[in-house]
Amino acid sequence: MLAIPFLKNLRPDQVVLFLSAHCDDVPLGCGGLLIRLAEQELICEKRGIVFTGGDNSVRKGEELSAARAFGIDQTTIHSFSDTLLPNHWHDIKNILLQLRDEIGKDRIGMILCPRLDDRHQDHRVIAENTWRIFRDHLILEYELHKYEGDLGQPNLYITLTESQAQKKVELLMEHYPSRSCHKWWRRETFLSLMNLRGIEINQDYAEGLTIRKMLI
Repeated sequence: MLAIPFLKNLRPDQVVLFLSAHCDDVPLGCGGLLIRLAEQELICEKRGIVFTGGDNSVRKGEELSAARAFGIDQTTIHSFSDTLLPNHWHDIKNILLQLRDEIGKDRIGMILCPRLDDRHQDHRVIAENTWRIFRDHLILEYELHKYEGDLGQPNLYITLTESQAQKKVELLMEHYPSRSCHKWWRRETFLSLMNLRGIEINQDYAEGLTIRKMLI
């Protein structure tokens, strides 16, 4: 399997940031990418930042367990209120500023966040602040299926084998049992979106990402 091209230039001392509004956003949006990174033995650190769920012991426990299973090295979970992140816009901005300065601009190799045009207010706040704070970095936006029905047209596809797609589904089902109360939390849902994105590139399975700017 070919290495993902834009990861070839990442240095071992660099950090890949996975930013999310809610517990389970990152595994849902780019869990397949994380599985591929683990299989390619990416040396640099993978760090997750979640902005809600820290005050919910069940959600926090599930997220920490899932993060380890998906290969995230370090996870921080904040306790902002679910659905109310727009009320904390400046607090979130300051957290990301502190994170950038703590790690150091040169050590941040890549950032993954929700899509800028995501209709969910929490997702959008994270995306907007990501683009405001990280102006010297490669930003990839992952997609999330939901009630709002805002799936767009990705321009970057992460191809997945059937075993990788199935592994993503198995990890989601295993590590987030509390989410089974939702009608959309189903194996068929997860596989169907990956299959749809695979069809769009003449492959079996894929995850769709959006890349807006890239320097070469």
